[in-house]
Amino acid sequence: MMKEFISKNTDLYDKMKLLSDLEHTLKDITATLDGPILLEFQNKVELKRHEVENLKEVSLWNTTYDYVGILLATSVFTIISRIKHVFGLPKLITDAETKDSDHISPSPSIFSKHKLLDAPPDTLGAAALALHYANIILKIETLLYPSRCHRVDRNDLYSMLPGSIRAELNERLPCIEGSTLSLPCIESTTSALQDLPKLEESIQATIKTIEWVSPLAHNMKKWQSKWNIQQKAQKASVFSHPVLLVQTLYFANHQKTEATITDLLVGMHYTYNLKRQVKAKSMLERGRNSLKIKAANLEAQDEALVSIDGDQTV
Repeated sequence: MMKEFISKNTDLYDKMKLLSDLEHTLKDITATLDGPILLEFQNKVELKRHEVENLKEVSLWNTTYDYVGILLATSVFTIISRIKHVFGLPKLITDAETKDSDHISPSPSIFSKHKLLDAPPDTLGAAALALHYANIILKIETLLYPSRCHRVDRNDLYSMLPGSIRAELNERLPCIEGSTLSLPCIESTTSALQDLPKLEESIQATIKTIEWVSPLAHNMKKWQSKWNIQQKAQKASVFSHPVLLVQTLYFANHQKTEATITDLLVGMHYTYNLKRQVKAKSMLERGRNSLKIKAANLEAQDEALVSIDGDQTV
């Protein structure tokens, strides 16, 4: 609803500006023009006036102040409620503060008493792993495409993984051995690769996941970098940054993040193997075609030699 109001209001002010220009032009040409040209321009101005009036009816122009105030207040409290639900804002409201308020939403004074950097215990922020997991996700983003997926880089990625993710990978991809992600494992995944539609669907899901999770990882890096700079400068001012902490991995659930990273690694693995198998099949087909051509050429040469020998005998 708010987006619709914004769109219509923008359209209204554009149309009002155009109407003002048209009316000014009509006033100038009325003294010099007449007949069909003047009548056509007058009709154009009148149509534009009707457009403006219609837009005023459906935009904020004719909306009451109370209605807009309620809409904005509802939006603010809804956003606060969702942030509390998702990120687990600590419940530190005292009885006295509760009695002072007749509504369920906390006052600004209550928010000022919260330690908003104290993440809930089941989050990456509480475990001091937000930056490390952000680096893992960014590494996966870099290696997701086979042309960039080099053996050394894959081994570096594996060395970054915690034991819980390694154990899960070993269960889902048994062909991965102790300390490497570099094995192609084509033999053990051939049956899966034969179901190309299902595999391609899995790969697309992996791409969609990296598209929404990588911005959180990038924001985590930006936020941490800004924080480090401010800490080194030992500034006493309030820490500020264009990236909000809630836009990072700081409040992300620990177990869900590990599950997401595992899914990304499995998807990267299948993407890599699929490309390798397709490339291998393509090379095999080219090799077979090359052999067929060579065989055909040799057969043609043999026939030509037989024909020559026959002519010489005659």
